[in-house]
Amino acid sequence: MSKEKKKSYWNKADPLNNLLTKAEKSVVVLQKKAGDFKDPKHNELAFSLLEAYTRRGALSHDQWYLLKELNQKPSRKKVSETVYLYAMSAGHEIKLGVSSDPDRRQKDMQTGNAKDIELLWRLGPVGRAEAFKLEKQLHRKCKRFNVRGEWFTQACMDTVLRFENKRPAINYIEPNVMEVLL
Repeated sequence: MSKEKKKSYWNKADPLNNLLTKAEKSVVVLQKKAGDFKDPKHNELAFSLLEAYTRRGALSHDQWYLLKELNQKPSRKKVSETVYLYAMSAGHEIKLGVSSDPDRRQKDMQTGNAKDIELLWRLGPVGRAEAFKLEKQLHRKCKRFNVRGEWFTQACMDTVLRFENKRPAINYIEPNVMEVLL
């Protein structure tokens, strides 16, 4: 079974590979991509950058930055709109954080840790923006227990459990009740 080679614009045997500078290669890559972006604004930006480079033979620092951004591969990772706050134990320390999948996060953390990781608490799902605000509040409330970064002593768990109870409840109205109200 042979492995497929990743698509590359530059083959080692390509004679242009040794003649062009890194910046010139970036311009050539953008020339190949221009017109193929899903977002019309990206296409317009690509063409205007290429036109500026053709006219002056150079780009400003900001233009090079934009060119670099356009040449990067788009991220295929989907960002979850809802996440959980969690508390995980690793021996005597507790990690307070945010994750879209705390169980997977626990497994990931376990891979690089000799101590058993235990998921002690989770709150959610909540919206991503709200979760990061709540995480910041939680870290502030547990500041005196901080060991380093997002790691705290076990004494913070009383604060964490009280934090959950202080969070305002989200009112939920069932769809058929909504129809009656309208």
